[in-house]
Amino acid sequence: MAYKHVITLYGDEEPWLNLSNAVGRPGANRKDDVMLVQALFNFVAEHRGGDTSLLGIAKHELPNVTGSIDGATIWAIQRFQLR
Repeated sequence: MAYKHVITLYGDEEPWLNLSNAVGRPGANRKDDVMLVQALFNFVAEHRGGDTSLLGIAKHELPNVTGSIDGATIWAIQRFQLR
């Protein structure tokens, strides 16, 4: 299960998110882990004013947050890993 925990970084406590298993091909693709990855792609794009260049994909290629592994999610992961 994807989870949130707190770590101490440079003396400050910071929230962190973590996956319990791999997402993508070949991955366990647990629904909660897939949903977290999809949500993080969208979060980064939204908080960069729609700029997806950091992610390696175009804005229209952002995966929908469904929790189901699909072609758009696989594509986004692969492009991000290659950037």
